[in-house]
Amino acid sequence: MMEPTVAELLRARLLFADAQIFGRFSKLALHKIGALRRIDSGLRPTFYLFLDVACTDGANGRIMNFFGHIVDAALGSIWGPADKVQHIFEGEALPFAAALRVWGDMFRHTCVFAFIDNESAKAAWITEFAQSKTAQNILHHGTRMEANLDIRPYFARVPASSSFGDAPSRGEFRLLLQSGTERIAISNELIAELCTPPFARRTPS
Repeated sequence: MMEPTVAELLRARLLFADAQIFGRFSKLALHKIGALRRIDSGLRPTFYLFLDVACTDGANGRIMNFFGHIVDAALGSIWGPADKVQHIFEGEALPFAAALRVWGDMFRHTCVFAFIDNESAKAAWITEFAQSKTAQNILHHGTRMEANLDIRPYFARVPASSSFGDAPSRGEFRLLLQSGTERIAISNELIAELCTPPFARRTPS
């Protein structure tokens, strides 16, 4: 059986060749090679991550933990240009990386379905690219953790009205606490670390 990375490389070369020659024969090869790429979670535990909450609905699982944190204004102010008032994109990209830090041991060797209500942040995690320097740092930390923990992520769009993460992102924790789940504390130090270049030189203490 062809390895997925080899199949992807061969598929890319065939796509290039297909654009250069006449005929439909290459379509058959592309279809066969494309069929090798699939999402397979059959042998791994699966978690559903709604930004601030790792859970499934009450019919199929149980709410496990959640976190919610108000970022210090001074920390948020350095996420972009000085004249930029809001940093929605960076804020939407951050929770997935924070979740990997908080629940990394639980997510190890699992599939994680991450539901994000911001299309740009979802696309950034899928492509592993962002124009924002802060978001680039967040993505770098997150993808390193994915690899180290052997996590298979899948990112999907969810409307805010359907997301379990919407209420805690607004500082509303009552319903989740009433369900008997535990709020996990995170800190500005953790957030600052995720927003800092991973190889930034640290000042000796």
